[in-house]
Amino acid sequence: MGFRRLNDIELQGLDDEDVVAYLVSARDAGEDGDVKAALQILVHGRMDYVESMVARKIPDHAVERVATDAMVETMETVFEGHSVGQFVNLLKIITQRRIADYWRAKSRHGREHATLNADDEEDRRRRLADLNEEVDAVPLQTIVDAVLTRLPEHHRATVELAVFGGLPAAEVVEDVNRRFPTLDDPMTTSNVDQIKSRFRQTLRDELDDGDTG
Repeated sequence: MGFRRLNDIELQGLDDEDVVAYLVSARDAGEDGDVKAALQILVHGRMDYVESMVARKIPDHAVERVATDAMVETMETVFEGHSVGQFVNLLKIITQRRIADYWRAKSRHGREHATLNADDEEDRRRRLADLNEEVDAVPLQTIVDAVLTRLPEHHRATVELAVFGGLPAAEVVEDVNRRFPTLDDPMTTSNVDQIKSRFRQTLRDELDDGDTG
């Protein structure tokens, strides 16, 4: 079946997956104007979602840059024909990778740097090759998110920095105490180790319950 153009009202009535499918069909048909229209719908509808994810995990001044990089990489992934389905899950996974890249680069270089080199084609190929497997693993991510939401805010920040960001305990302490200056008891490296341990144990318990449920 050939490409069928939709007007703006019809496009806005589609869910994310159908907009992505329309975008890919328009791209394959060489209809650049329709590709642009579908992209605008996706970006407008999901940019706030991406920025809110990023804002919970990195400093304010870098939020827009990291969120934009995540959205751009997601669009590039769609254009290259990878993981066309489950758009929101794809966007979430790529955003989480960009957040992790930010903290890894900061830890490695001692300075803030939002992303890996976007021109590193070998790295991009590796990331794309892993993507379908990661999208299939979204139920696991759902469990992780559920465990995180039950934590106090400063514990959640500790887990995100120490477990997912891979930062040394001393850097986590510095960051958390800066972000939460009114804590009754300031964060210590011992606290960081305890929070990491409890999080991992809780996650294991949740996964075990899911396997037997």
